[in-house]
Amino acid sequence: MSNGVKPTVVIVFGVMNIVFGSICAIIDLYGLIRFIGVSYTAVFGLIFNLAVDGLLVFAGAGLIKDRKNVLMLNQYYIAASVFVTVIVYVSHKIAALPSSTVGAIFGILYPAVLLVLLVNSDEVKRYCANLK
Repeated sequence: MSNGVKPTVVIVFGVMNIVFGSICAIIDLYGLIRFIGVSYTAVFGLIFNLAVDGLLVFAGAGLIKDRKNVLMLNQYYIAASVFVTVIVYVSHKIAALPSSTVGAIFGILYPAVLLVLLVNSDEVKRYCANLK
């Protein structure tokens, strides 16, 4: 956008990042309280998930507030989410812990959608290149 108007996709994903990150953080905090002292593997995974949730909220706030390095933050979230999702899912299967297939699908699918619709968008790249 040459006229400096924020693309709709930036606003939509900014709000979605904040909402999804917050919901996932609440779920992970509940899981952390539930599994503390029961399973170190589960607690370890939940701590990493909370870090990824925080990164998602931070990236969403950056989209809303027009921060310069916001696309890089979203790329970090994408890489961290996929990595942590795979590691936690596999470690839970190995340790015979309950693992959420829905959570694992979300941990892979949402970053893929974010990558295709936001990070790789030429319109968003042009807009973010003009941010201060």
